[in-house]
Amino acid sequence: MALYHRWASLLGAGKLSDAAAISAPELRGQIADTMKNKDAADQLAAMAKAMTPDTVEPKYAILSKDGKQALIIALSTSKVPLDAKLPPDGPKPGSIVQGELTLKFEREGTEWKFVEQDFGPGPADIKACHDDATETLGSYDKGQSQNAGGPIVRVEFKPDHTLVVFRVVDEENCAILPTREQLTKNGFDVSLLTPYTLIEIDGYPSKTDKQRIWADKFHIVQDD
Repeated sequence: MALYHRWASLLGAGKLSDAAAISAPELRGQIADTMKNKDAADQLAAMAKAMTPDTVEPKYAILSKDGKQALIIALSTSKVPLDAKLPPDGPKPGSIVQGELTLKFEREGTEWKFVEQDFGPGPADIKACHDDATETLGSYDKGQSQNAGGPIVRVEFKPDHTLVVFRVVDEENCAILPTREQLTKNGFDVSLLTPYTLIEIDGYPSKTDKQRIWADKFHIVQDD
């Protein structure tokens, strides 16, 4: 996080060569190309300053098995400037907006370098899914097959089923799996059901709710 804050601060202050020095090769080259034109360099600095959130709160981190790549998923918070000129359907000037911020890093020799930042929807923009208190297979259409998947948001082990909530862009989906005891009995390691792990599911769609699926088969996507 210190590396990201330093990178954003340098870029926003117009110190592009310093920001490039702590960037990964591809990003370093992009910044170097921009520096060849003063107007383009000034525009990049202004854009970086405007896009830098007021606060960034890390929520989850992932390190690759070889220790050469890292990912930090954070919640960004910013106050919309009072003089901001935004479209009618955009946030109001002075309002507080939140979003998901994914920060990517890679190791270059013995040093970490910044790769890129991706902005995603905030909590208020996510369409939540809903879980019935008691789930039965009769609530699902066994005459249809459905394939779905995405990063896990949360997991709840309930008396009669396991709820796995995964997200596709800005929409949550509720997957109904067997109970923790049944999963363990079948040889599945329930510790794999962790946030931001990718899950793929084959199952049956709900008869009444397109955001629910009964899992017939599922697997965790192992990421290096």
